Amino acid sequence: MPSPLIVERLKRCDEARARWPFGAWDDEPDLKQWTDETSGLPCLILRNHMGALCGYVGVEEGNSLFGRQYDTPLPNWATSVGEALLEGPVKLDASDGFGVFDIFLSAMSGGGVSSLTVGHLFRAHGGITWTGKLQEARAPFADHWWFGFDCGHAGDYVPELAGLRAMMARETLDDPVMQQLAELHKKLEALPGWKPPKDVYRNITYVESWVTRLAGQLGEFATLEAMETQAE
Repeated sequence: MPSPLIVERLKRCDEARARWPFGAWDDEPDLKQWTDETSGLPCLILRNHMGALCGYVGVEEGNSLFGRQYDTPLPNWATSVGEALLEGPVKLDASDGFGVFDIFLSAMSGGGVSSLTVGHLFRAHGGITWTGKLQEARAPFADHWWFGFDCGHAGDYVPELAGLRAMMARETLDDPVMQQLAELHKKLEALPGWKPPKDVYRNITYVESWVTRLAGQLGEFATLEAMETQAE
């Protein structure tokens, strides 16, 4: 049976859904929880009140990552993993698994690997954007420490925002300023080679694939840490 927090969260989704346009989200669940077969870690997908899906993977107490916020520095032994991360090409795109803002701050700090955080160590859509205990999780996983990401970044289609834009368009048809902006947009669209940006809705299949990948990374981290401990 869902926890009271889950019930409340799903209720908020249902109330907000009246503002959203029709789309793939209408045929998807707002909640999915399972255990990753490879790593054995609990996984969770929850839709937020904006209509975007969020993915989470939990680790139990005793794991060295338990209690670590995503913006805390890497453990000393993990810097070699961080170096390997920096060696590969990184696209500044949420779908590549890194948070653009986090990478920018790391680069501006000039600290190299020493400036990397726990969040940089793991790839997820848009990067890791949340850590903490997740009371919405089904027992006995509510006491786990969860690493989460969301699909509300630049380039992501968010139903609530789409509904808001549509409402604003309807309410400003008689506004001279909005009419001028609409005319400007038409001129831009008429330019040769103009390709207006198109947001992409990150559906539950996409989010589940990233959750699974994150679970694999967290599981591999535990394995590497065990090897490092044995080598000392």
